[in-house]
Amino acid sequence: MGQRRFGKRWLTVLALVAALRVMLYAGLIPPWQGPDEPKHYEYVALLDRLHRSLNPSDVNLALERQIIDSLAEFRYWEYWGRPTPEALPVNFVQIWGPSSTLLQRAPLYYVTIWPIYHVVRDLPLALQLLMLRLSGLLFFVPTIWFCWALAKEIYPNRLDLAVGAALVVTWLPQFTAENSILSNDALAYLIGATIAFVAVGGITRGWSLRRLLGLVILLGIGFLIKRTVVLLLPLVLVALLLGTWTRGGLTRGVILALPVLGGGSVALWRIPALLIRINHLALDYPTQLTEITNRSHYTASALPLYGTYASWLYDSFWAYLGWAARPAPSVTYQILLVVTVWAVLGALYIVLRGRIGIVRLKSTSRRAVLVCLLGVIGAALGAMLFYSLYFNPRAVPQGRYLFPLIGPIAVVLVGGIAALWPSRGQRWCVPVLVTLTVAFDVWYVAGFMVPYFYG
Repeated sequence: MGQRRFGKRWLTVLALVAALRVMLYAGLIPPWQGPDEPKHYEYVALLDRLHRSLNPSDVNLALERQIIDSLAEFRYWEYWGRPTPEALPVNFVQIWGPSSTLLQRAPLYYVTIWPIYHVVRDLPLALQLLMLRLSGLLFFVPTIWFCWALAKEIYPNRLDLAVGAALVVTWLPQFTAENSILSNDALAYLIGATIAFVAVGGITRGWSLRRLLGLVILLGIGFLIKRTVVLLLPLVLVALLLGTWTRGGLTRGVILALPVLGGGSVALWRIPALLIRINHLALDYPTQLTEITNRSHYTASALPLYGTYASWLYDSFWAYLGWAARPAPSVTYQILLVVTVWAVLGALYIVLRGRIGIVRLKSTSRRAVLVCLLGVIGAALGAMLFYSLYFNPRAVPQGRYLFPLIGPIAVVLVGGIAALWPSRGQRWCVPVLVTLTVAFDVWYVAGFMVPYFYG
């Protein structure tokens, strides 16, 4: 009973802190400085006007010109180190070229926030954007709850680690920033945290038909939000392989899978338009699939490219400022790299020795940590292959693509550090880690974000 009250009290505090942080970041980040914010706004505004599924032919030039005027008003070009054009562009194509629209994307996120837009649509444009940014509260707070629940599921005898994982996630500057702008990423993070919780539950509690069916439904919902949900597949597959199955669960799961896969294949065969739609929403194959199978990407001469990919992915996970992607000082990432190596080694220690301090972990907890670790590694590799090779070889993967796995990342980070922390000082591990995370965030906001945007 004491632990239950402790958990509820901390969850209430976390929710309040998370809400305040979204409000702070949403107000500090100037309008349109979140990745693709003008295009996300265009989508929800057109959805309100047309009340139907959208496609790129629905572009409204008058709406785009209104947004472009607001870009100029709030110095959009200056944050990129360029003067505001004397003759403003007349449409998004003149600014972003072939990637000028998101109207071909999955609609679920925009449908979710549409009621908010409908209420505020008569307000000034910048105030509309702020209200839509604050919708991140709907996703940020429950995402943190799932991170807490996942850590609690894996470390049931160390509730402090669950609280620590949730607090670290709450105070990560880049994660907070991504939840405080207008972007479908925020909902993708929530569905990712939910999928991770359900999948890892197949390790700690066992796979059943109900759990498997729920996972399939969640993955389907994820693809209706954003295609980066594909990066969760390594974690899901490892959880299916290493999990235990309840009596009859495996048989019923196979029986369920056969008609689902068969029916889906028939539907795609009989309805070509459905395949084309899925192609645009999720995996843009087969033309770009050739990039993954191109052997030139796997030669010694290509290794520097992967170094660049890994560096961008890692640095932008922690702190990269605004759409213009301004990095923090390099020493910041070097320190964080030491912390990351510590956490990974600690996670391996948990898997091999099954111990954190004097607390011994069950075999299911050890396997769950292994699933989280392999899932994160698989997602990082997938981000480089799926996005950079498959989607756009000239682009670099961004750390925000890993945020659907923020729960497993927090489990590895906090649990791994605690595993190599001296046994006699275990009670200080989480307070020290959380304090350093808060200090990092305060330094980032006060010493870097505010001077950059307002100095």
